[in-house]
Amino acid sequence: MKLQWRRFGWSSLVTLFAGIIGISLLAFGIIAGGGTGTMLIVVGAVVLAGVSFDVYRMYGY
Repeated sequence: MKLQWRRFGWSSLVTLFAGIIGISLLAFGIIAGGGTGTMLIVVGAVVLAGVSFDVYRMYGY
């Protein structure tokens, strides 16, 4: 996937940053376990769903 800076600018960096946050939330949720872990896993999954939709919208994949 080629980063199209001139076309999307800061939006590409925000999407990349949100993806890193989503993966981190999933990892912390798996490590934490219990009720807090479940909440972090759900929030991480929602963030990654938003990131994947944004990548689809920007790049058409």
